[in-house]
Amino acid sequence: MSSAFVPEGVWASVMVAGADEYLSCEWIEGGIAFNRRSLHACLIVHHRTGLPFFADYNGGPLPLDHILRIRDEIREKNRSGEPHHECRGCAHLKKKHWATPTHRINLVGIAHYSLCNIKCNYCFLQTQDPASFESGFRPYPLLETIRQLLDDGTLAPDAIIDWGGGEPTVSREFDDILALTLERGAFHYVHSNGVRLPTRIGEMPHTDRIHVICSVDAGLPETYLRMKERDYLERVWKNLAAYLEAGCRVTLKYIVRDDNCSEADTNAFLARALKIGARDLILDIDFDFPEPTPEVVVALARLRHRASRAGLQVRYGFTGDNFAVDNNVAERVLAAFEHEQLQAIKELLAAEGYAVSDCVDRTVDDLVSTLHAHCDAKDAAIRSLNCDLQRRHPLARLHGILLALLRRRRPRWNIAD
Repeated sequence: MSSAFVPEGVWASVMVAGADEYLSCEWIEGGIAFNRRSLHACLIVHHRTGLPFFADYNGGPLPLDHILRIRDEIREKNRSGEPHHECRGCAHLKKKHWATPTHRINLVGIAHYSLCNIKCNYCFLQTQDPASFESGFRPYPLLETIRQLLDDGTLAPDAIIDWGGGEPTVSREFDDILALTLERGAFHYVHSNGVRLPTRIGEMPHTDRIHVICSVDAGLPETYLRMKERDYLERVWKNLAAYLEAGCRVTLKYIVRDDNCSEADTNAFLARALKIGARDLILDIDFDFPEPTPEVVVALARLRHRASRAGLQVRYGFTGDNFAVDNNVAERVLAAFEHEQLQAIKELLAAEGYAVSDCVDRTVDDLVSTLHAHCDAKDAAIRSLNCDLQRRHPLARLHGILLALLRRRRPRWNIAD
C-alpha cells in the first residue's frame, strides 16, 4: 500500500488573488492512484477508511471524464466545510489557497500489485485476509497507460510518482516505467524494502530524482529475521549504500514496535545508518497499534535523540501516526524526547565534574555565568599583556594590533580555553 511520501512544500501553491482557502491535498487537486482492480484519488489509509474511490479498473484507457467529475465532487464536499467521508480526519488535509494544476494529473500512486519478497509481520499482506489482495498477484499492465498519459499531455512530465505495493522493485514493469518517466522529467518516491536493487540503477541517468524510503526496522540480524522471515539484513544495507552511491536520495525508516525496540537494536541500526552515510530518518509506529506502549515511546525518543546528535535529519510520524493523529502519540514522543535531552545534559555536566541540581536549567545558567566571568578575566589578561608589550618592544604596537584582531576572532564560548 502506498504511503504517499509527498512532503509539505513539494509543490509551491500559487496564492491566487481573490481565491478562497479550502481543505484539500495534493492528491485531490491532481492525483490518481492505481490500486488492485480499482482507481482512487489516493491510497492513504486512516481511521479504518481513506482511499477515495474513482472507478473499477483492470488496465487500459482511463475513464478520465469520470475521474475528473468524481474528483470535483470530492473537492467541493471538502470546500463545504463538511469533508468527504473518506477524507474526514485525514492528516494530509490542509486549508490553504490551492493553485489550478498545470496538468490534469501531476501525482500518481502505483500500488496495483501484492507481490513481495519478504514477510514483514506488520504488513497488511501478513495481517489481512489474503482474499482481500489476491487480485494483486495478477497485476494489470501499466507501462503503456503511463506512456499514453504522457504523450497526450494528461500526465505532467515532471509528475511525482509514488510507488507502493507489495514491493515495487519486483514488479515486471518497474524498471521500464522508472526509465520512461525519469526521461520525461518525473520525480519518484519508491517505498522499498531494499532487498532488490534495480539492475540498471548504476547506469541510469537522473538518479537524483529517485527517493528511496526503506523501512529497515531492525538493527540485529536475529530481530530482522524474526520480523521479516528472511535473513536479508546485510543485503539491504549493501543495496542502500549502492543507491546512495548511484546518486539517489535515501530515507531510512524505523517502525518501532515492542519486538524491535531494544536499545541493542536501535544502537546497531544507527551505527549501520551512519556507516553507509545516510542522512534522513523517519520514525513511526505500527498503524495496527495506534496506542503504543511506554516502551515503544521511550525507544522512539531514544533513537530520535541519538540519531539527531549523530547528525541525521530525523522526524517522527508517517503512515502509522497519520492513521490516527488525534491519538496525540506525537506529543508523548516529544515529551520523551525532551526528557532524553535533559538526561544527556545532566550526564554531560556530571562527567565534567559539575554539581547538577534537580533544576537543570539553573545548573546551566550557573555554568554560563561562570563562562562569562572566565572570558571577561581572559579579556583583561589580554589587555594587560598588550600594554606590557607596547612598553617593552619596538614592534609592540604591531604585535598589539595582531592580538586585538585575534581577540575579535576568538570564539566567545571556547570551553577548552
